[in-house]
Order: sequence, then C-alpha cells, then structure tokens
Amino acid sequence: MISDITTFSIEVKGRVQGVGYRAWVEKTAKNFDLVGWVMNCEDKSVRIKISGKKKNIKMFLIECYKGPIFSNVQDVKANETSFKKFKGFEIRF
Repeated sequence: MISDITTFSIEVKGRVQGVGYRAWVEKTAKNFDLVGWVMNCEDKSVRIKISGKKKNIKMFLIECYKGPIFSNVQDVKANETSFKKFKGFEIRF
C-alpha cells in the first residue's frame, strides 16, 4: 500500500509579512493535523515546509490563499518533495 503521507514545500507571495500570517499558518496547520515549519523570507514571501496526509495538505493549500484578515495573498506555489518527518509545527525566525 502506498502511503498518503507526504511533504510539500510552499512559497506564499503577497502581503504576508507583518500581518500575522506565520501564526495563522501554525494554527491552520495544526487544525489539519499537519507538521513542519513556517518562516519569513528576505524577499517578503513566506516559506512553509509541511508534512501530513495529502488530502489535508490540499485543504491547507486552499486556506493559504485566504490567509489571515489583513493579508493579501497574490500567489501560492507548492511542490511535493521527499518526505520529511517533523516532530510538531514551529515558527522559524
């Protein structure tokens, strides 16, 4: 049986820094039973690495386009990568 557990690397562009996007990602990821990390990048984007059930990641990605109330997401790029096991979810600085 092929596992439905996978890892995605995600880049979110738009107004996603200084609007609580990382804290929102952490809460949303936990709601979908996903683990990994989120961090701000120098180019004003947000990078997310996330592992969990593929269907949960797909639902999480739909939410990433919405984001918290003051964000304005322009683009979400997601690529499936080799599986990485994370212990929980963390906001990286």
